[in-house]
This record gives sequence, C-alpha cells and structure tokens, in this order.
Amino acid sequence: MGPKTAPLVTVVGAGIVGATVAFFLSNANARVRVIEKRRAPGLGVSSHSFGWINYATSDAQTPVWQYEGRRQAVRDFAGLNRALGDRLEIQSRGSLTWKATAAETEAHAGFHAASGNPTRLLGSSEIAGLAPDLVAPPPFATYSPDELAIDTRLATRTLLRAAVDAGAEIILDCDAERVALDDRGAGGLVCAGELLRSDVVVIAAGAESGRLLPNGVRPPVIETSPAALVTIDGVTARPDCVLEGPDLEVRSGGGSTLLVAMDVRSSDKDEIDEAGAAALSGVKRHLHGTADAQIRSIGLGMRPMTPNGRPLAGPHPDVRNLFFAVAHPGVILAPAIASSITGQICGAQGRSGLQPPFNSAPPPSAGGQ
Repeated sequence: MGPKTAPLVTVVGAGIVGATVAFFLSNANARVRVIEKRRAPGLGVSSHSFGWINYATSDAQTPVWQYEGRRQAVRDFAGLNRALGDRLEIQSRGSLTWKATAAETEAHAGFHAASGNPTRLLGSSEIAGLAPDLVAPPPFATYSPDELAIDTRLATRTLLRAAVDAGAEIILDCDAERVALDDRGAGGLVCAGELLRSDVVVIAAGAESGRLLPNGVRPPVIETSPAALVTIDGVTARPDCVLEGPDLEVRSGGGSTLLVAMDVRSSDKDEIDEAGAAALSGVKRHLHGTADAQIRSIGLGMRPMTPNGRPLAGPHPDVRNLFFAVAHPGVILAPAIASSITGQICGAQGRSGLQPPFNSAPPPSAGGQ
C-alpha cells in the first residue's frame, strides 16, 4: 500500500478560532482551505474581543476543567507566540486585579497562588509602581505576571499568513450555504451554489455555525451573549498591564487608545451607547491622563455560548468527517481547540506541539486517510 493521502480539510470561519485551527492543521501536513464570508479575516466577534488571555478572572467557584483550561491557555499563547517567531504583537503583559474589599482581594490572590500560579498579592505602593496612571490604587491587588493581551484581529491575520506559508488556501468574501453530505459523511461545502469538495469540514463560524447544517442533521445548541468593546482615544495613560477592578476592565490599545470591556444585556443601541458612556466615565474616574479622552468606537460581539459552558471541539455525533470548533471564551481556548481538532483529524498534534487534545473523543476516520 502507498502512503496515506493528507486529508483536505475545509475550515469555515476565519476568526481567531478558525485561524488557529488552520495553522495547526497546516503544520500537521493536512491540506487546508479556509472559507470566510467577510472581505477580510478577523472581522466578526474576534474584532470585538478584549483579547485578555487570563486565569485571574476565575475564582474558587470556577469549575476545575475551566480553570485548568485558562491556566493552560496562558502557556499555550506564550508557546504559540514562539512558534510564530514572536509575531503575535502582544499588547500587554501581566494583570492587576482587585475586588471590592481588601479581604476579598487577599483571598483571591491566595487561591491563585495555592493553585501554582506565579501570582502575588501587592500593596498600594507596588501597585502604584506598576500602574502609575491609577488615580487611587487599591490597598491590595493580585498581580499575575504571566498573563497577556493580544490584538485579536492582528493575531488572526498572523496565524492565517503562517497557515498560508504552510500551504493553506484562504477564500474570502465567500458565504457558505451548507455542508454537503455524501456516503462518507461530510463531503464538502456549498458556496454560491458551487460544491467545494473536501474530506473533512470544520465549522468555526461562532454563533452562526448551526445554520450550515443541511436539513435533517441535528444542530448543536449555541446561544449568544453580547459584549461591548469600547475604544477610547485621546489619552496619555498607557497601562503596561491589564487593570481589572469592581467597575473597571481596561488595557492599553496602543498609542493614545485604551480598550474597555463591558458586559451588556442586549444589542439595543441605547444600551450600547450607555455602556460606552459608562466606560468613558470609568476611565476618567480611575486613570490620570484621560481629561481629553473620547469614544472612538463601540463594537458589539455576539459571543457563542453552549448550555454547559464547555467548548464544541470535536466531531458531530451523527455525521462523520464533520467537526465543530466553537467556544466562549474563543480567544483564550483557541490553541486548545485547534490542537484537539488537529489530533482528532490527523491523529497527531501540529508541529508546534502546544497542547494535548482538549477532549478524548476518538478520531473519526477522515476521507483519504
């Protein structure tokens, strides 16, 4: 028998998750085609992501699997950046987080330190040294030096360029209609009435992933949760690390900009505008160098959510050669999802070897293998 033919894998969606999947698969010698309905990659939910790769937002109530996934993600992204030749353009390193009371902050820092993280409890003078722009440093804060923040749009493009260098094909401005089935399961993708045949299809289209399934195929349950990313311009404050307090979640966006993450309940314009005004008010209240600050933009991202909070990082239970790569937080879990998908399709990790498979689902046989 001759050598096995590398599978042709079509990845639907060129956000941060799809781009990372494409990068991993390409470096595992799969033939990869990425389909994106927008004119450029990273313009969907990824473009409205705060981009904070962290475990510091977790606490003792966080499920163990979720907390460990976030801890691993920090290591994953450090390794991913090395694999990309330090081209992820990391915008912030480290984070300072604090709670409503000093006692809560001390307990929070103790929890993370006891879990083996390099976190430290800092007093107000050390906080002022790390974040001199804070108007009133809290009495204590948890410092997590290994966390980082990325520009998700730039990271997405960097990953896709690296995938192309490894042989991937990127097709933009092509709205996928549905997965095509054949006697092997998923046999390709219909785009603009044309069938693009492939051995495996990976759907990484976020909240829209379910609509790509043909009639009669059970869709996954994917809900949405809105979040706003407020870009504030005209500031001289340039925090070196992410700052998160009871009413503040801010980081530098480079140059004279700050990025503020805000939870919202809906996509209602009035509520979005209120969130922007609250973000601007909070920045001016908490940070020096913001007297001339103004809102540049407010982006709304509809985050894909599963009922149990676990990512969809594996095969469809009823259709062979069809995989899903959907999660929140998608940015944080992107390398873990990509490694899992790669292992299940190709039977091995990508050459960067960043992360063991995210789950233990057995790999369905892909056509051509």
